[in-house]
Amino acid sequence: MGLPRRVFEGRVERLWRSCSEMGLDSTAIVSFDGSDRANLYYLTGFTGSTGVLVVAGEHRVLLVDGRYAEQASGESAVPVMGVGSGLLRAAVGLLSDLGCRSVGLNFDRVSLSVARRMESQGAFELRDVSSLLKGLRRRKAPEEVSAIERACALAEEALRRALSRARPGMREVEFEAILQFEVRALGGEPAWGSFIVASGPRGSMPHGRASAREIGLEEVVTVDFGVRVDGYVCDVTRNFCFGRVPFRMAEVSRAVMEAHLSSLELLRAGASAKELFLRAQEVLKGFGLSDHFVHSLGHGIGLDVHEDPLLSGESEHVLEEGDVVTIEPGVYLEGLGGVRIEDDYLVLEGGFRRLSRFWDEPVTVLE
Repeated sequence: MGLPRRVFEGRVERLWRSCSEMGLDSTAIVSFDGSDRANLYYLTGFTGSTGVLVVAGEHRVLLVDGRYAEQASGESAVPVMGVGSGLLRAAVGLLSDLGCRSVGLNFDRVSLSVARRMESQGAFELRDVSSLLKGLRRRKAPEEVSAIERACALAEEALRRALSRARPGMREVEFEAILQFEVRALGGEPAWGSFIVASGPRGSMPHGRASAREIGLEEVVTVDFGVRVDGYVCDVTRNFCFGRVPFRMAEVSRAVMEAHLSSLELLRAGASAKELFLRAQEVLKGFGLSDHFVHSLGHGIGLDVHEDPLLSGESEHVLEEGDVVTIEPGVYLEGLGGVRIEDDYLVLEGGFRRLSRFWDEPVTVLE
């Protein structure tokens, strides 16, 4: 489907205005082998892994090497300049020709060696614009929310199809492969490489990647996965079980669901991210399970799976209208397993809108 060209042009203009306010006369978004792929796409629409976007006043140019010249010409909302070799040298040369003296660089995504090469080849000062870029991307526009919502719908259907093919004795890696296939068959992309599929006692590992372990009867299986649509991702977690859910895990699942729902009572623009986390923690404390809640309550999503804001006990973020965040309390009991319930929400002025429309059972029982 793709986003309209005007969307990318508007983003570059906002970037330039923000850089000017910082006293910068230029910015370079540098991506080598995907190092800053998200920002390169956000500003240009180019989906390749390698390129340099130069923004200096009215000059906006995407430099790519020969591997991406044709692709970039078809995708980029910014004029494209193909270079035979020496992509970074060409970018530094362009900045020098434009008389740039202060260049914004995303220090979070550029290696020290690349930054030093730029400084040695050009007569300009490099300044960090990583916070500026995070700020530009944090509040999601309607077309971004729509892409995330479509990713959620696709993820739900992919999981429904995968569960219809699941059988006791199937290895975790087999189920993960089926889920990946269904995501692609429906026209999406996996949001990351390997999904989390953790069954039985392996469920006590919050990031337990799919293994060769066979899924048994009366074991809770936690599936944490994401889908990418038009560049934007969803991030969701559901649990299933063949046959009866063990009594202790049923108790855990009820506690996790209550923590999830209780935290939603605070979810709105102006709310403290820390307070949401503390609410979920307090609910789990009432069940004697707070010591087994070992990660944050959630995080922002967008072009990356983890973006601002962070919903944790140390977070200083205040939620803003247009944030898209996960809410994902979880409890993990070594030797028994774990349960996590994760959905995606759009933060609104007076509350929220749920973007992931998955079924609401803490654990889906498969006969």
